[in-house]
Amino acid sequence: MSTTNGTSDRFSGKVAIVTGGGGAIGAATARRLASEGASVVVVDADGDTARQATDAITADGGTAVPFVADVSEPDQVKGYVDHALERFGRIDILFNNAAINGTMVPIVDYPLDVYRKVVAVNLDGVFYGLHFTLPHMIAQGSGNIVNTASVAGIIGHAEHGAYGATKHGVVGLTRIAAAEVAGLGVRVNTLAPGPVNAPMMHANERMQTPDDPMRYRRKVLANIPAGRYAEIEEIASAACWLMSSESEYVHGIVLPVEGAFTSSI
Repeated sequence: MSTTNGTSDRFSGKVAIVTGGGGAIGAATARRLASEGASVVVVDADGDTARQATDAITADGGTAVPFVADVSEPDQVKGYVDHALERFGRIDILFNNAAINGTMVPIVDYPLDVYRKVVAVNLDGVFYGLHFTLPHMIAQGSGNIVNTASVAGIIGHAEHGAYGATKHGVVGLTRIAAAEVAGLGVRVNTLAPGPVNAPMMHANERMQTPDDPMRYRRKVLANIPAGRYAEIEEIASAACWLMSSESEYVHGIVLPVEGAFTSSI
């Protein structure tokens, strides 16, 4: 259904939490959710980016509040869940999206402290989001969770030891959670973006070929049949489809958004 200004209102009356909400994909998805009627809690470890994302939503007439949390800390994850309930009274959507890159080196050279941090944010953070949000969704008999994985959670990438392992873990958690709650009115799915024209991918380019980041980009693009990176809004659009009633019977899937990247390998 559309409103008089031509935008969808498919999330009207819904309450959404977006983790990593100050980052590129998180902020774009939060804006899309709010523009289509949702009240959004924008969660990020960086308070400035959380507020910037929130301000952009409210400037457009949407409803959003920021919340600062490190998703690797279970008490802080419970904190954002409690804040959403206190502020809006329910939780309909969780975009379990916060993640960090780590570094890109072989497993034998991977710094153990960096490995532990990547696992804590990318995998533990997703588990905590499920753990603390699902009881409320189960109690209300409805809810929708989208976990952000990656094509690195579908195929193996050399020198992505920590990041790839966590994204494979996110895929596994999604399938397990979906099997547990599909009969209780709650859906859990995974979004698996390929390379995106966004800061995280640009950081990868600089890590791999610091003397010429475009050299690494050309190498990646050579393996993407579509011939380009995804745009941020394309990832947000796919995420919102998974969160909407348009995908009502979709449970436990991994949705690649990657220009046929995994089809060509």
